[in-house]
Amino acid sequence: MIKFLRYSLFSCLLMAPVLLKAQAWAPVSPQPSQQVMWDVFALNATNAWATGNNGRIVRWNGSTWTESEPLGTNSQRFAIWAADVNTIYVGGVNTGNQLHRFNGTSWENLLSPTNWFGSGSIRSIWGTAANNVWIAGSSGRIFHWNGTSWTARNTGISATFSPSRIWGTNAANMWAVGSTGGTNTGVIYKWNGSNAWVEELSGVPAMRGIWGSSATNMWAVGGTGGTNAGQIYRLSGGTWTLQTTTTNTLNHIYGSNSSNIWAAGNSGALHYYNGTSWVTQSSGRTDHIYAVAVGKTGSSNRLILAGEGSASINPLVTATMTISTLPVTWKNFTYQYNGKDVLLNWTTLSEINTDRFELEHKYEAGEWTLLSETAATGNAVSETSYDYKHENPMAGKHYYRIRQVDLDGKSSYSKTLYVLTGNGKQALRIGANPVKNNQLQLDSDTNEQISIFDLQGREFIKRNITAGRTFIDVSQLPAGTYILVSNTGLIKFVL
Repeated sequence: MIKFLRYSLFSCLLMAPVLLKAQAWAPVSPQPSQQVMWDVFALNATNAWATGNNGRIVRWNGSTWTESEPLGTNSQRFAIWAADVNTIYVGGVNTGNQLHRFNGTSWENLLSPTNWFGSGSIRSIWGTAANNVWIAGSSGRIFHWNGTSWTARNTGISATFSPSRIWGTNAANMWAVGSTGGTNTGVIYKWNGSNAWVEELSGVPAMRGIWGSSATNMWAVGGTGGTNAGQIYRLSGGTWTLQTTTTNTLNHIYGSNSSNIWAAGNSGALHYYNGTSWVTQSSGRTDHIYAVAVGKTGSSNRLILAGEGSASINPLVTATMTISTLPVTWKNFTYQYNGKDVLLNWTTLSEINTDRFELEHKYEAGEWTLLSETAATGNAVSETSYDYKHENPMAGKHYYRIRQVDLDGKSSYSKTLYVLTGNGKQALRIGANPVKNNQLQLDSDTNEQISIFDLQGREFIKRNITAGRTFIDVSQLPAGTYILVSNTGLIKFVL
């Protein structure tokens, strides 16, 4: 099977210092049949569900996306939440079909047990366990499931309240956000833990999303619906305060911890909080985003955006990223020596409050000196690649390392690369180039793992070789230019 190599490995072929940032978002496949996805929820990195306009549910099981048949209706489904893979709730519009639950075997209509009345829609579902589930919808209606029965929990809620989201960390820390209609009628309510909702914030633009890492560290987002309208509020020290504004209205906020929080909204707006500040991120979209999910398993995060689409635009995109509390998470630091220049490349998986990269060099037994200084992206959660060309260094032993410097002045070092230039021998060498008789000759001073890619990043061969001379049959590869990637660098060769 052909695999793909990230482009950042090939950026070292450029002949000048350059910054490349890899975009990690990709549409899910196959594309959902619905053109609008209203909500998405992830239990972890391998279990997620999304729902939208035609009553269907799209599920991620860790390897593939699959789509269900409509749940007795083709109407809009606005909300989805799961306690586990066998307990899933979905809600939306259409009288008599507003709420369904998956019981591990099949979907069941729950409208009658809830005593939900009329044609009002269910806009949000949240819970902390299978016996603690909340639903919220039209005319300020909120119901709670305790594992045995459904109970209306509307006391303290305005009859004109239109909830956008309900969310909490436990039974004593439940929140509902929305608006009562009109300008600056946004409201944040908190459940008092027993019998009523208490208004915590009002007189703000419509609130559309809420999430928190704890009862004392809560975030809410919203906006007016126009441009220059997004707002992010934070609960800290018992008081809600405006933290920042954004160009576009924000519709949802979600995270996995206090330094990995995402807010998404209109016109593809996407922002990331790294524990210190909010940073604008590219979603690769211009359509509205209605929901964001963060499924976390260990350090692996599956991020999913749900929103508007069309026959040609996928309403559901996803990305996998490694989120670290370290200032820089390194992916690699490699080189290529072309017989004249040393081309250096380093790639980070994430950066938090990073100021710059100082490339240091040492020749033979000399002292380390500063070779170049490159500004860091600063805050990023997708791959970022940097390149530098050390032009025509003198023959001999060269050493390279990178000093990463934070905004607060703290620093750390990468691994050290060793390069032998001039008449010296490289640790791994290619024989005839272009290759003769379809036999690639490799001479290695050490055991190596090697891979062969074409210039489009497709991997054709991957194997381990031992020290000494090795011949690799390349007769199955089309004529062209290839890159040999080893533990110590890259070598370009021609078939």
